[in-house]
Amino acid sequence: MSQFNNIKITPNIGATGVGTNPKIEFTGAGNSTITLQVSSASTGGLLFYGANGEMLSLVDAPETSPSFSVNDRYSIPIIEAYPSGNVFLSSYPGYQVGIGTTGFSQSNYKFEVYGGLKVDDISSGSGKFNANISRSIAASPTGVLTPIVTLPSTANKRYIVHSINVANTARRQPTGAGATVAINSLAGAVTSVNITSAGTGYDVADIGSPTNLNVSFATTSFIGVGTVGDPAYAGITSALGYVTAVSGGGVTGIAVTYGGFGYTSAPVVTFRAPTAGGSTATGTAVLTLGEVTAAYLNVSGEGYTTPPSVSIASTSGIGVSITADVDSDGKIIRLNLLNRGYGYSKLNQYGNSEENEVYISQPGLAKTEVGVDVMYRRAPVGTANTIDAYIAFDVPIPVGSVVEILKQPSVLYPSDSIHIRGVDVYGSGLSNAVDVHISLEEENTTAFVGLSTALGSTIGLGTNVSTTLLSATTNPILLQSLRLTNTEFVGDYDTSVRIVSDRTIASLASTAAASATTFFVAGGINSTVVTTNSIVSIGTFIDRSPITAIGSTSFTISKTTPLSIAAGTGVTFFVLGYDSVYFARNLMIPSYASVELFDNPKRLERYSSLVVECDVVGIDANIASTIDVDLSGKIIY
Repeated sequence: MSQFNNIKITPNIGATGVGTNPKIEFTGAGNSTITLQVSSASTGGLLFYGANGEMLSLVDAPETSPSFSVNDRYSIPIIEAYPSGNVFLSSYPGYQVGIGTTGFSQSNYKFEVYGGLKVDDISSGSGKFNANISRSIAASPTGVLTPIVTLPSTANKRYIVHSINVANTARRQPTGAGATVAINSLAGAVTSVNITSAGTGYDVADIGSPTNLNVSFATTSFIGVGTVGDPAYAGITSALGYVTAVSGGGVTGIAVTYGGFGYTSAPVVTFRAPTAGGSTATGTAVLTLGEVTAAYLNVSGEGYTTPPSVSIASTSGIGVSITADVDSDGKIIRLNLLNRGYGYSKLNQYGNSEENEVYISQPGLAKTEVGVDVMYRRAPVGTANTIDAYIAFDVPIPVGSVVEILKQPSVLYPSDSIHIRGVDVYGSGLSNAVDVHISLEEENTTAFVGLSTALGSTIGLGTNVSTTLLSATTNPILLQSLRLTNTEFVGDYDTSVRIVSDRTIASLASTAAASATTFFVAGGINSTVVTTNSIVSIGTFIDRSPITAIGSTSFTISKTTPLSIAAGTGVTFFVLGYDSVYFARNLMIPSYASVELFDNPKRLERYSSLVVECDVVGIDANIASTIDVDLSGKIIY
């Protein structure tokens, strides 16, 4: 019986039959009543109840409890606001949030917006801030593939790696130049003059200078042309000198400005006669054998920005002068013998050949191209085995460059680790080659999915290997990243990625036999649709069983554990087929290359699987040919 709208107030007066909590009842004309009660909890609050339970609450709650809550007709919260400022919308499965719309385009969208959406400073992705990044790691890896970071073993955590930044910091010692010289131990230079007669009549006017040479020496028997820069080019083979001092009318000092070369015996010394008249001085030349006759460039070296110094590690020789010319490529192109020196030995007191004891200063440290290896080592729960998969293998980093390894974020699990090393141009480990910075996000949920595998690691020549990488068994999955890395030098590999989705192609209304693995079909079986290759299921595509035998009116399935179905029970089976759609087909992955297949996220629907196929065609059947695969995504609830 209906009534007029009414408000009924019941105070807490302690009377018999009156509840302990005061309340106000708002009753509509249709007898629908909403009751407002004061919470009996110590925190205090207002609670609105409908016919099916609590609808709305305002509570002076602690930090861990909602202070405001709006519930559905089953008292399940739709909106919850906490004193801390946190607000949760449709937290439970099956509930949706829509903005700018009165309906949803799909029932499995959690959040749907019409009319545009702008989010500042908190969105992940290129060019956006990600406030959820909670940890970073900076390191300078060695040349050994050791872990840069091993993630904590805390259960029910996921770690989203957003960035692996690798910078080339390598400096190397370029190859230096090498040279030898030729030494003539039977020839040499004039090193001094012994005065045998001082002469008479000499005064200060007879003192010479480097530009007034008044002491001469007999020429040598040298024939030929010397090394570039050698005085032999100018035809100067004899020694040169001048008077440096006179006293009492006689010569008392002589300087040898150039010792000449090629002397095998002491040359005749000739003094200029005194200007004022008198007797001419005489003397004998002192000869020191062991001259350098040539300088040979054996190794041109690299990385020279200025001409290097050239010296001979001699125990007795002095005076040799050798310079080097450097081209624009930083290589030495010639050696110039400017002074042959004297006193050099083919075999010195230490038993060393001074012809080989030539030292050219090393070029400065040079920047150089290096490479980097990045590998995930996954530690699946419940097994002692680990799974190694490279996401970058021998990736070159040019001089002065930096590489961002990830185009899309990847998901790691507790106890997983990231291993990184620098490598040289030959792929060997190289220390002090790269600096690394890793940024990651910690998530308190198991909804994120990450896995790795290697295809073809034990496969021989000409073999196609296929694996189901991931199946959406209970919920759709958002595929964020699929990275394929060719870790082999033997060649390029064709790799294909496809989605296989189950679908129903027929149904079988049957009756169970006593064994619960054999079923009877009253109307008979269409053998063109149902064969011994067919797969059937009951109600879900995941609970699949193969047909092992088929008759005109019955079929038998293979199942490890028989179905709990009583004989005579009616059962409808679905005969399954599948649809296959390629993300990529015959994608050629070059040797040592890494490919991120997803520029944008992909959705893997329920009852679908992601399949990766690889053609292994190596040059040697005994070589392990490998495509490493790394996948990251998130389960959609």
